[in-house]
Amino acid sequence: MVVRMATPFLHPKSGVWYFRKAVPEHLQPLLGRKEEKFSLHTKDLAVARRRFAQAAADVQARWDDLQRQPLVPEPVREQSLTLQQIVAMAGEFYHDLLRRYGKHPGPAKIWRDKLDQIQSALPDRLMKPGRKRIPGWAFQPAQAAARKVGAQVREVLDSEGIVPDNESLTRLYLEVASALAQGYAVLARHAEGDFSDDPLADRFPARVTRSKENSTDWRKMYAGYVDARKPAAKSVKRQKGVLAAFFTFLGHDDPSRVTRADAQAWMKHRLDAGIAPQTVWYADMAHPRALLNWARRNDLITNRPFDDIDPPAINKEQVRDREFSLEESERILKATLDPVSNRMSAEGAGARRWVPWLCAYTGARVNEITQARSEDVFPKKSRNGRFVWVIRITPEAGTTKTRKAREVALHPHLVEMGFLEYVGSRKGRPLFYDPGRARDGSAANPQYAKAASRVAEWVRKVVGITDENVSPNHAWRHLFRSMLLAAEVQEQVIDRIDGHASATVGRTYGTAWPEVMLAAVSKIPRFLEEHGGDDGDGSEHLAERLADQPPSKGMDLRAGSID
Repeated sequence: MVVRMATPFLHPKSGVWYFRKAVPEHLQPLLGRKEEKFSLHTKDLAVARRRFAQAAADVQARWDDLQRQPLVPEPVREQSLTLQQIVAMAGEFYHDLLRRYGKHPGPAKIWRDKLDQIQSALPDRLMKPGRKRIPGWAFQPAQAAARKVGAQVREVLDSEGIVPDNESLTRLYLEVASALAQGYAVLARHAEGDFSDDPLADRFPARVTRSKENSTDWRKMYAGYVDARKPAAKSVKRQKGVLAAFFTFLGHDDPSRVTRADAQAWMKHRLDAGIAPQTVWYADMAHPRALLNWARRNDLITNRPFDDIDPPAINKEQVRDREFSLEESERILKATLDPVSNRMSAEGAGARRWVPWLCAYTGARVNEITQARSEDVFPKKSRNGRFVWVIRITPEAGTTKTRKAREVALHPHLVEMGFLEYVGSRKGRPLFYDPGRARDGSAANPQYAKAASRVAEWVRKVVGITDENVSPNHAWRHLFRSMLLAAEVQEQVIDRIDGHASATVGRTYGTAWPEVMLAAVSKIPRFLEEHGGDDGDGSEHLAERLADQPPSKGMDLRAGSID
Protein backbone atom coordinates (compact mmCIF):
# COMPACT_ATOMS: atom_id res chain seq x y z
CA MET A 1 0.00 0.00 0.00
CA VAL A 2 1.33 3.44 -0.92
CA VAL A 3 1.01 6.01 1.86
CA ARG A 4 0.34 9.50 0.58
CA MET A 5 2.82 11.96 2.06
CA ALA A 6 1.78 15.31 3.46
CA THR A 7 2.60 17.95 0.87
CA PRO A 8 1.73 21.62 0.25
CA PHE A 9 -1.87 22.28 -0.78
CA LEU A 10 -2.52 24.56 -3.75
CA HIS A 11 -5.37 27.01 -3.23
CA PRO A 12 -7.56 26.64 -6.35
CA LYS A 13 -8.39 30.36 -6.65
CA SER A 14 -5.32 32.27 -5.50
CA GLY A 15 -2.67 29.81 -6.71
CA VAL A 16 -0.88 30.20 -3.36
CA TRP A 17 0.47 27.11 -1.63
CA TYR A 18 -0.91 26.29 1.84
CA PHE A 19 0.05 24.11 4.79
CA ARG A 20 -2.73 21.73 5.85
CA LYS A 21 -2.57 18.98 8.42
CA ALA A 22 -5.21 17.22 10.51
CA VAL A 23 -4.94 17.80 14.26
CA PRO A 24 -4.76 14.55 16.27
CA GLU A 25 -8.10 13.85 17.92
CA HIS A 26 -6.72 14.05 21.48
CA LEU A 27 -5.32 17.54 20.84
CA GLN A 28 -8.41 19.00 19.20
CA PRO A 29 -9.98 20.16 22.53
CA LEU A 30 -6.78 22.05 23.34
CA LEU A 31 -6.38 23.71 19.95
CA GLY A 32 -10.07 24.29 19.33
CA ARG A 33 -9.83 23.07 15.74
CA LYS A 34 -9.54 19.89 13.73
CA GLU A 35 -7.03 21.13 11.17
CA GLU A 36 -3.92 23.28 11.02
CA LYS A 37 -4.17 25.44 7.91
CA PHE A 38 -2.24 28.53 6.90
CA SER A 39 -0.64 30.13 3.85
CA LEU A 40 2.96 29.44 2.89
CA HIS A 41 2.97 32.83 1.12
CA THR A 42 4.40 31.62 -2.16
CA LYS A 43 3.28 30.41 -5.58
CA ASP A 44 6.62 28.68 -6.20
CA LEU A 45 6.34 24.92 -5.50
CA ALA A 46 10.04 24.50 -4.66
CA VAL A 47 9.86 27.31 -2.10
CA ALA A 48 6.58 25.92 -0.78
CA ARG A 49 8.15 22.52 -0.17
CA ARG A 50 10.97 24.01 1.87
CA ARG A 51 8.57 26.15 3.89
CA PHE A 52 6.22 23.21 4.31
CA ALA A 53 9.00 21.11 5.87
CA GLN A 54 9.84 23.85 8.36
CA ALA A 55 6.17 24.50 9.12
CA ALA A 56 5.59 20.78 9.70
CA ALA A 57 8.48 20.70 12.19
CA ASP A 58 7.15 23.78 14.00
CA VAL A 59 3.61 22.41 14.18
CA GLN A 60 4.88 19.09 15.49
CA ALA A 61 6.99 20.87 18.13
CA ARG A 62 3.94 22.83 19.25
CA TRP A 63 1.88 19.64 19.46
CA ASP A 64 4.65 17.99 21.47
CA ASP A 65 4.54 20.88 23.94
CA LEU A 66 0.79 20.46 24.35
CA GLN A 67 1.21 16.78 25.16
CA ARG A 68 3.73 17.34 27.95
CA GLN A 69 1.07 17.97 30.59
CA PRO A 70 -2.53 16.78 30.92
CA LEU A 71 -4.22 20.11 30.09
CA VAL A 72 -7.72 18.78 29.37
CA PRO A 73 -9.84 18.79 32.57
CA GLU A 74 -11.37 15.49 33.54
CA PRO A 75 -15.11 15.01 33.05
CA VAL A 76 -17.00 16.57 35.96
CA ARG A 77 -18.56 14.01 38.28
CA GLU A 78 -21.64 15.20 40.14
CA GLN A 79 -22.03 14.07 43.72
CA SER A 80 -25.02 13.60 45.99
CA LEU A 81 -24.67 15.38 49.33
CA THR A 82 -26.21 14.09 52.53
CA LEU A 83 -28.54 16.36 54.50
CA GLN A 84 -25.92 16.55 57.25
CA GLN A 85 -23.30 17.76 54.75
CA ILE A 86 -25.72 20.35 53.36
CA VAL A 87 -26.69 21.76 56.77
CA ALA A 88 -23.03 21.80 57.80
CA MET A 89 -22.13 23.83 54.69
CA ALA A 90 -25.03 26.20 55.39
CA GLY A 91 -23.70 26.58 58.93
CA GLU A 92 -20.41 27.92 57.54
CA PHE A 93 -22.35 30.78 55.91
CA TYR A 94 -24.01 31.49 59.28
CA HIS A 95 -20.78 31.41 61.28
CA ASP A 96 -18.91 33.47 58.69
CA LEU A 97 -21.63 36.14 58.86
CA LEU A 98 -21.39 36.31 62.66
CA ARG A 99 -17.58 36.38 62.58
CA ARG A 100 -17.58 39.38 60.25
CA TYR A 101 -20.33 41.46 61.79
CA GLY A 102 -21.14 40.03 65.22
CA LYS A 103 -19.05 42.48 67.28
CA HIS A 104 -19.87 45.58 65.22
CA PRO A 105 -23.27 44.94 63.61
CA GLY A 106 -24.13 48.56 62.81
CA PRO A 107 -27.75 49.74 62.58
CA ALA A 108 -30.39 47.11 63.28
CA LYS A 109 -32.41 48.32 60.28
CA ILE A 110 -29.81 46.89 57.88
CA TRP A 111 -30.36 43.38 59.18
CA ARG A 112 -34.16 43.68 59.45
CA ASP A 113 -34.28 44.81 55.82
CA LYS A 114 -32.12 41.83 54.76
CA LEU A 115 -34.38 39.53 56.76
CA ASP A 116 -37.43 40.94 54.96
CA GLN A 117 -35.79 40.53 51.56
CA ILE A 118 -34.98 36.86 52.08
CA GLN A 119 -38.45 35.83 53.30
CA SER A 120 -39.53 34.46 49.92
CA ALA A 121 -36.61 32.01 50.00
CA LEU A 122 -37.66 30.49 53.32
CA PRO A 123 -40.01 27.56 53.92
CA ASP A 124 -43.45 28.50 55.24
CA ARG A 125 -42.61 27.46 58.81
CA LEU A 126 -39.74 30.01 58.99
CA MET A 127 -41.50 32.96 57.38
CA LYS A 128 -42.59 35.86 59.57
CA PRO A 129 -46.09 35.49 60.98
CA GLY A 130 -48.60 37.09 58.63
CA ARG A 131 -46.17 37.15 55.70
CA LYS A 132 -47.84 35.75 52.56
CA ARG A 133 -46.06 34.15 49.65
CA ILE A 134 -46.63 35.55 46.17
CA PRO A 135 -48.39 32.85 44.11
CA GLY A 136 -46.65 31.32 41.10
CA TRP A 137 -43.84 28.86 40.37
CA ALA A 138 -41.13 31.55 40.19
CA PHE A 139 -41.83 32.61 43.79
CA GLN A 140 -41.60 29.19 45.38
CA PRO A 141 -38.86 28.85 48.05
CA ALA A 142 -36.44 26.85 45.88
CA GLN A 143 -36.53 29.33 42.99
CA ALA A 144 -36.36 32.34 45.30
CA ALA A 145 -33.43 30.82 47.24
CA ALA A 146 -31.51 30.21 43.99
CA ARG A 147 -31.93 33.90 43.08
CA LYS A 148 -31.07 35.21 46.55
CA VAL A 149 -28.05 33.09 47.50
CA GLY A 150 -27.14 31.19 44.32
CA ALA A 151 -24.11 33.32 43.42
CA GLN A 152 -22.61 33.04 46.92
CA VAL A 153 -23.14 29.29 47.07
CA ARG A 154 -21.70 28.63 43.59
CA GLU A 155 -18.60 30.67 44.40
CA VAL A 156 -17.87 28.48 47.42
CA LEU A 157 -18.62 25.28 45.50
CA ASP A 158 -16.32 26.33 42.65
CA SER A 159 -13.47 27.22 44.99
CA GLU A 160 -13.69 23.79 46.64
CA GLY A 161 -14.27 21.81 43.46
CA ILE A 162 -17.64 20.45 44.64
CA VAL A 163 -20.20 19.63 41.96
CA PRO A 164 -23.48 18.60 43.63
CA ASP A 165 -26.35 17.06 41.72
CA ASN A 166 -29.49 19.12 41.14
CA GLU A 167 -31.37 17.76 44.14
CA SER A 168 -28.48 18.47 46.50
CA LEU A 169 -27.92 21.94 45.04
CA THR A 170 -31.58 22.91 45.45
CA ARG A 171 -31.60 21.78 49.07
CA LEU A 172 -28.32 23.63 49.68
CA TYR A 173 -29.81 26.89 48.38
CA LEU A 174 -32.74 26.51 50.78
CA GLU A 175 -30.58 25.68 53.80
CA VAL A 176 -28.16 28.55 53.12
CA ALA A 177 -31.06 30.98 52.83
CA SER A 178 -32.44 29.72 56.16
CA ALA A 179 -28.99 29.97 57.80
CA LEU A 180 -28.53 33.55 56.60
CA ALA A 181 -32.01 34.50 57.79
CA GLN A 182 -31.10 33.09 61.21
CA GLY A 183 -27.90 35.12 61.16
CA TYR A 184 -29.70 38.34 60.17
CA ALA A 185 -32.08 37.94 63.11
CA VAL A 186 -29.15 37.46 65.52
CA LEU A 187 -27.30 40.50 64.14
CA ALA A 188 -30.43 42.63 64.48
CA ARG A 189 -30.54 41.70 68.20
CA HIS A 190 -26.82 42.46 68.56
CA ALA A 191 -27.38 45.86 67.00
CA GLU A 192 -29.90 46.58 69.74
CA GLY A 193 -27.45 45.55 72.47
CA ASP A 194 -28.65 41.97 72.98
CA PHE A 195 -25.58 39.73 72.76
CA SER A 196 -27.14 36.66 74.33
CA ASP A 197 -26.26 33.31 72.74
CA ASP A 198 -28.29 32.11 69.80
CA PRO A 199 -30.13 29.01 71.08
CA LEU A 200 -30.26 27.60 67.52
CA ALA A 201 -26.57 28.05 66.73
CA ASP A 202 -25.79 24.47 67.72
CA ARG A 203 -28.14 23.06 65.09
CA PHE A 204 -25.32 23.23 62.51
CA PRO A 205 -23.06 20.17 62.63
CA ALA A 206 -19.30 20.56 62.27
CA ARG A 207 -18.34 20.18 58.64
CA VAL A 208 -16.01 17.28 57.90
CA THR A 209 -14.76 16.98 54.33
CA ARG A 210 -12.61 14.27 52.86
CA SER A 211 -9.89 16.80 52.15
CA LYS A 212 -9.76 17.76 55.84
CA GLU A 213 -9.74 14.14 56.92
CA ASN A 214 -6.69 13.58 54.72
CA SER A 215 -5.20 17.04 55.15
CA THR A 216 -1.47 16.96 54.66
CA ASP A 217 1.19 19.25 53.39
CA TRP A 218 2.17 19.19 49.74
CA ARG A 219 5.50 17.47 50.43
CA LYS A 220 3.84 14.30 51.75
CA MET A 221 1.30 14.41 48.96
CA TYR A 222 4.04 14.84 46.37
CA ALA A 223 5.88 11.82 47.80
CA GLY A 224 2.76 9.77 47.06
CA TYR A 225 2.57 11.27 43.58
CA VAL A 226 6.19 10.31 42.86
CA ASP A 227 5.60 6.80 44.15
CA ALA A 228 2.56 6.39 41.90
CA ARG A 229 3.70 8.20 38.74
CA LYS A 230 7.46 7.53 38.95
CA PRO A 231 8.69 10.63 37.12
CA ALA A 232 12.35 10.82 36.13
CA ALA A 233 14.74 12.15 38.77
CA LYS A 234 15.34 15.25 36.66
CA SER A 235 11.59 15.89 36.55
CA VAL A 236 11.31 15.43 40.32
CA LYS A 237 13.95 18.09 40.89
CA ARG A 238 12.18 20.55 38.58
CA GLN A 239 8.69 19.81 39.94
CA LYS A 240 9.70 20.14 43.59
CA GLY A 241 11.29 23.52 42.89
CA VAL A 242 8.12 24.84 41.27
CA LEU A 243 5.85 23.40 43.98
CA ALA A 244 7.98 24.89 46.75
CA ALA A 245 7.81 28.32 45.11
CA PHE A 246 4.03 27.95 44.55
CA PHE A 247 3.18 27.12 48.17
CA THR A 248 5.63 29.72 49.48
CA PHE A 249 3.74 32.28 47.41
CA LEU A 250 0.42 31.09 48.91
CA GLY A 251 1.76 31.22 52.45
CA HIS A 252 0.63 27.72 53.44
CA ASP A 253 1.41 24.09 52.59
CA ASP A 254 -2.10 22.60 52.32
CA PRO A 255 -3.21 21.58 48.79
CA SER A 256 -6.83 21.30 49.96
CA ARG A 257 -6.94 25.06 50.60
CA VAL A 258 -5.83 26.12 47.11
CA THR A 259 -8.55 28.08 45.28
CA ARG A 260 -9.00 29.21 41.71
CA ALA A 261 -8.19 32.74 42.82
CA ASP A 262 -4.88 31.40 44.20
CA ALA A 263 -4.03 29.75 40.89
CA GLN A 264 -4.85 32.90 38.94
CA ALA A 265 -2.83 35.06 41.32
CA TRP A 266 0.16 32.72 40.97
CA MET A 267 0.03 32.90 37.19
CA LYS A 268 -0.16 36.70 37.29
CA HIS A 269 2.71 36.83 39.79
CA ARG A 270 4.98 34.80 37.50
CA LEU A 271 4.03 36.75 34.39
CA ASP A 272 4.58 40.05 36.20
CA ALA A 273 8.05 38.78 37.16
CA GLY A 274 8.91 38.65 33.47
CA ILE A 275 8.81 34.86 33.12
CA ALA A 276 8.08 33.70 29.58
CA PRO A 277 4.36 32.82 29.15
CA GLN A 278 5.25 29.37 27.83
CA THR A 279 7.33 28.63 30.93
CA VAL A 280 4.54 29.92 33.18
CA TRP A 281 1.93 27.67 31.56
CA TYR A 282 3.97 24.52 30.99
CA ALA A 283 5.95 24.62 34.25
CA ASP A 284 4.72 27.08 36.89
CA MET A 285 1.08 26.18 36.33
CA ALA A 286 1.50 22.64 35.00
CA HIS A 287 3.31 21.11 37.96
CA PRO A 288 0.86 22.24 40.70
CA ARG A 289 -2.01 21.34 38.38
CA ALA A 290 -0.64 17.83 37.82
CA LEU A 291 -0.19 17.24 41.56
CA LEU A 292 -3.64 18.53 42.54
CA ASN A 293 -5.37 16.67 39.70
CA TRP A 294 -3.70 13.45 40.83
CA ALA A 295 -4.68 14.14 44.45
CA ARG A 296 -8.29 14.73 43.48
CA ARG A 297 -8.45 11.56 41.38
CA ASN A 298 -7.23 9.68 44.44
CA ASP A 299 -9.82 11.33 46.75
CA LEU A 300 -7.21 13.24 48.75
CA ILE A 301 -8.78 16.63 48.00
CA THR A 302 -11.99 17.90 46.43
CA ASN A 303 -10.96 21.32 45.10
CA ARG A 304 -10.35 21.94 41.39
CA PRO A 305 -8.48 25.27 41.37
CA PHE A 306 -6.81 24.90 37.97
CA ASP A 307 -9.92 24.05 35.96
CA ASP A 308 -11.18 26.57 33.40
CA ILE A 309 -8.15 28.85 33.66
CA ASP A 310 -7.17 30.16 30.26
CA PRO A 311 -3.48 29.98 29.36
CA PRO A 312 -1.56 33.19 28.71
CA ALA A 313 -0.73 34.10 25.13
CA ILE A 314 2.28 31.86 24.55
CA ASN A 315 2.90 32.39 20.85
CA LYS A 316 5.95 34.59 21.17
CA GLU A 317 7.53 36.08 18.09
CA GLN A 318 9.84 33.63 16.35
CA VAL A 319 12.68 35.63 14.83
CA ARG A 320 14.38 32.65 13.21
CA ASP A 321 14.05 28.93 12.53
CA ARG A 322 14.58 26.62 15.49
CA GLU A 323 17.07 24.50 13.54
CA PHE A 324 20.68 25.23 12.71
CA SER A 325 21.35 26.99 9.45
CA LEU A 326 23.68 25.29 6.98
CA GLU A 327 26.47 27.67 7.96
CA GLU A 328 25.96 27.00 11.69
CA SER A 329 25.84 23.21 11.28
CA GLU A 330 29.01 23.22 9.20
CA ARG A 331 30.85 25.41 11.72
CA ILE A 332 30.01 23.01 14.53
CA LEU A 333 30.81 19.83 12.64
CA LYS A 334 34.10 21.23 11.30
CA ALA A 335 35.04 22.21 14.83
CA THR A 336 34.54 18.60 15.99
CA LEU A 337 37.52 17.66 13.81
CA ASP A 338 39.89 20.10 15.52
CA PRO A 339 42.57 18.71 17.87
CA VAL A 340 41.71 18.74 21.57
CA SER A 341 43.89 19.42 24.58
CA ASN A 342 45.90 16.52 26.01
CA ARG A 343 44.35 17.36 29.36
CA MET A 344 40.85 16.47 28.12
CA SER A 345 39.60 13.02 29.11
CA ALA A 346 39.06 10.40 26.44
CA GLU A 347 35.30 10.39 26.96
CA GLY A 348 35.19 14.21 26.95
CA ALA A 349 37.08 14.30 23.67
CA GLY A 350 34.79 11.58 22.33
CA ALA A 351 31.70 13.57 23.24
CA ARG A 352 32.98 16.67 21.48
CA ARG A 353 33.94 14.62 18.43
CA TRP A 354 30.85 12.45 18.05
CA VAL A 355 27.81 13.85 19.90
CA PRO A 356 27.05 16.63 17.35
CA TRP A 357 27.38 14.16 14.46
CA LEU A 358 25.15 11.61 16.15
CA CYS A 359 22.52 14.26 16.90
CA ALA A 360 22.68 15.44 13.28
CA TYR A 361 22.28 11.96 11.80
CA THR A 362 19.85 10.36 14.30
CA GLY A 363 17.58 13.23 15.41
CA ALA A 364 17.89 11.92 18.97
CA ARG A 365 17.70 14.15 22.04
CA VAL A 366 21.19 14.99 23.23
CA ASN A 367 20.80 13.19 26.58
CA GLU A 368 19.70 10.07 24.71
CA ILE A 369 23.05 10.17 22.92
CA THR A 370 25.31 11.06 25.85
CA GLN A 371 23.86 8.27 27.99
CA ALA A 372 24.67 5.59 25.38
CA ARG A 373 26.88 2.64 26.28
CA SER A 374 29.15 0.61 24.04
CA GLU A 375 26.69 -2.32 24.06
CA ASP A 376 24.01 -0.01 22.68
CA VAL A 377 25.73 0.08 19.25
CA PHE A 378 25.49 -3.19 17.29
CA PRO A 379 24.60 -4.69 13.90
CA LYS A 380 21.02 -5.89 13.60
CA LYS A 381 19.75 -8.38 11.08
CA SER A 382 17.12 -7.02 8.71
CA ARG A 383 14.32 -8.93 7.03
CA ASN A 384 16.38 -9.45 3.90
CA GLY A 385 19.12 -11.16 5.89
CA ARG A 386 21.55 -8.24 5.77
CA PHE A 387 22.90 -6.46 8.80
CA VAL A 388 22.38 -2.80 9.66
CA TRP A 389 24.36 -0.92 12.29
CA VAL A 390 22.02 0.62 14.89
CA ILE A 391 22.27 2.55 18.13
CA ARG A 392 19.82 1.48 20.78
CA ILE A 393 18.30 4.34 22.81
CA THR A 394 16.96 2.81 25.99
CA PRO A 395 15.77 3.87 29.47
CA GLU A 396 18.16 1.24 30.83
CA ALA A 397 21.05 3.58 30.00
CA GLY A 398 19.42 6.69 31.51
CA THR A 399 16.13 8.17 30.38
CA THR A 400 14.00 8.53 27.29
CA LYS A 401 11.15 11.00 27.12
CA THR A 402 8.62 8.34 26.11
CA ARG A 403 10.13 5.75 28.50
CA LYS A 404 10.37 3.40 25.53
CA ALA A 405 13.47 1.93 23.94
CA ARG A 406 14.05 2.37 20.24
CA GLU A 407 16.78 1.53 17.75
CA VAL A 408 18.02 3.98 15.14
CA ALA A 409 20.02 2.99 12.07
CA LEU A 410 23.41 4.69 11.83
CA HIS A 411 23.98 6.90 8.82
CA PRO A 412 26.73 5.33 6.62
CA HIS A 413 28.79 8.49 7.00
CA LEU A 414 29.14 7.84 10.75
CA VAL A 415 30.52 4.38 10.07
CA GLU A 416 32.94 5.66 7.44
CA MET A 417 34.32 8.34 9.74
CA GLY A 418 35.28 5.73 12.35
CA PHE A 419 32.51 5.91 14.92
CA LEU A 420 32.52 2.12 15.32
CA GLU A 421 36.23 2.17 16.12
CA TYR A 422 35.52 4.70 18.86
CA VAL A 423 32.74 2.44 20.19
CA GLY A 424 35.22 -0.43 20.27
CA SER A 425 37.62 1.66 22.33
CA ARG A 426 34.91 2.11 24.98
CA LYS A 427 34.02 -1.59 25.22
CA GLY A 428 31.98 -2.34 28.33
CA ARG A 429 31.69 1.35 29.31
CA PRO A 430 29.51 4.39 28.59
CA LEU A 431 30.58 6.14 25.40
CA PHE A 432 30.77 9.72 26.64
CA TYR A 433 31.36 9.72 30.38
CA ASP A 434 33.35 7.76 32.96
CA PRO A 435 31.35 6.55 35.99
CA GLY A 436 34.60 6.48 37.95
CA ARG A 437 34.86 10.27 37.67
CA ALA A 438 31.49 10.91 39.34
CA ARG A 439 31.63 13.62 42.01
CA ASP A 440 28.69 13.99 44.37
CA GLY A 441 26.36 13.35 41.46
CA SER A 442 22.64 12.78 41.81
CA ALA A 443 19.95 11.09 39.79
CA ALA A 444 18.56 14.57 39.06
CA ASN A 445 21.86 15.67 37.52
CA PRO A 446 23.45 12.54 36.04
CA GLN A 447 26.86 12.44 34.37
CA TYR A 448 25.40 12.05 30.90
CA ALA A 449 23.43 15.28 31.38
CA LYS A 450 26.64 17.04 32.41
CA ALA A 451 28.33 15.68 29.28
CA ALA A 452 25.52 17.14 27.17
CA SER A 453 25.86 20.49 28.95
CA ARG A 454 29.59 20.59 28.26
CA VAL A 455 28.95 20.03 24.55
CA ALA A 456 26.42 22.88 24.57
CA GLU A 457 28.86 25.15 26.37
CA TRP A 458 31.54 24.32 23.80
CA VAL A 459 29.14 25.15 20.94
CA ARG A 460 28.38 28.52 22.55
CA LYS A 461 31.79 29.62 23.80
CA VAL A 462 34.27 27.96 21.43
CA VAL A 463 32.43 27.46 18.16
CA GLY A 464 30.63 30.77 18.66
CA ILE A 465 26.99 29.84 18.00
CA THR A 466 25.69 32.48 20.41
CA ASP A 467 22.20 33.15 19.04
CA GLU A 468 19.89 32.52 22.02
CA ASN A 469 17.01 31.80 19.64
CA VAL A 470 18.54 28.46 18.70
CA SER A 471 19.43 25.64 21.10
CA PRO A 472 23.07 24.47 20.88
CA ASN A 473 22.04 20.81 21.08
CA HIS A 474 18.32 20.53 20.37
CA ALA A 475 18.54 22.45 17.08
CA TRP A 476 19.98 19.31 15.48
CA ARG A 477 16.67 17.56 16.21
CA HIS A 478 14.72 20.22 14.34
CA LEU A 479 17.17 20.13 11.42
CA PHE A 480 17.05 16.34 11.23
CA ARG A 481 13.28 16.29 10.98
CA SER A 482 13.22 19.06 8.39
CA MET A 483 15.70 17.20 6.21
CA LEU A 484 13.69 13.98 6.29
CA LEU A 485 10.44 15.82 5.62
CA ALA A 486 12.09 17.54 2.66
CA ALA A 487 13.19 14.12 1.43
CA GLU A 488 9.53 13.00 1.64
CA VAL A 489 10.15 10.32 4.27
CA GLN A 490 6.90 9.14 5.85
CA GLU A 491 6.19 10.95 9.09
CA GLN A 492 5.41 7.65 10.80
CA VAL A 493 8.94 6.48 9.99
CA ILE A 494 10.42 9.77 11.22
CA ASP A 495 8.48 9.41 14.49
CA ARG A 496 9.93 5.93 14.97
CA ILE A 497 13.46 7.21 14.38
CA ASP A 498 13.47 10.38 16.46
CA GLY A 499 11.13 9.15 19.19
CA HIS A 500 8.27 11.60 18.78
CA ALA A 501 4.87 10.63 20.14
CA SER A 502 2.60 9.34 17.41
CA ALA A 503 0.00 11.84 16.23
CA THR A 504 -2.76 9.22 15.98
CA VAL A 505 -3.52 5.84 17.53
CA GLY A 506 -3.08 4.22 14.12
CA ARG A 507 0.49 5.43 13.93
CA THR A 508 1.37 3.59 17.13
CA TYR A 509 0.95 0.30 15.25
CA GLY A 510 3.86 -1.33 13.48
CA THR A 511 7.54 -0.52 13.64
CA ALA A 512 10.29 0.70 11.34
CA TRP A 513 12.58 -2.16 10.33
CA PRO A 514 16.35 -1.58 10.28
CA GLU A 515 16.54 -1.43 6.50
CA VAL A 516 13.65 1.06 6.41
CA MET A 517 15.40 3.34 8.90
CA LEU A 518 18.72 3.03 7.05
CA ALA A 519 17.05 4.00 3.78
CA ALA A 520 15.47 7.00 5.53
CA VAL A 521 18.55 8.38 7.31
CA SER A 522 20.68 7.77 4.20
CA LYS A 523 18.58 10.42 2.45
CA ILE A 524 20.21 13.05 4.64
CA PRO A 525 22.97 14.63 2.53
CA ARG A 526 26.42 14.07 4.00
CA PHE A 527 27.72 16.99 6.01
CA LEU A 528 31.23 18.22 5.16
CA GLU A 529 31.51 15.93 2.17
CA GLU A 530 35.22 16.68 1.81
CA HIS A 531 35.78 14.83 5.11
CA GLY A 532 33.51 11.93 4.39
CA GLY A 533 35.27 9.75 1.84
CA ASP A 534 33.40 8.22 -1.11
CA ASP A 535 31.20 10.64 -3.08
CA GLY A 536 29.49 7.94 -5.10
CA ASP A 537 26.31 6.02 -4.60
CA GLY A 538 27.50 4.50 -1.35
CA SER A 539 28.28 1.05 -2.77
CA GLU A 540 31.77 1.19 -1.27
CA HIS A 541 30.66 2.30 2.18
CA LEU A 542 31.98 0.25 5.06
CA ALA A 543 28.43 -0.15 6.34
CA GLU A 544 27.33 -1.78 3.10
CA ARG A 545 30.45 -3.93 2.85
CA LEU A 546 29.57 -5.28 6.28
CA ALA A 547 25.86 -5.50 5.55
CA ASP A 548 26.03 -8.91 3.87
CA GLN A 549 28.19 -10.43 6.61
CA PRO A 550 26.80 -12.01 9.77
CA PRO A 551 28.32 -10.43 12.87
CA SER A 552 30.07 -13.62 13.91
CA LYS A 553 33.66 -12.96 12.91
CA GLY A 554 35.61 -9.83 13.69
CA MET A 555 32.70 -8.23 15.50
CA ASP A 556 31.55 -8.11 19.10
CA LEU A 557 27.75 -8.20 19.00
CA ARG A 558 27.46 -6.83 22.53
CA ALA A 559 29.82 -3.92 22.03
CA GLY A 560 29.16 -3.40 18.33
CA SER A 561 32.89 -2.94 17.77
CA ILE A 562 35.29 -4.22 15.14
CA ASP A 563 38.44 -6.06 16.17
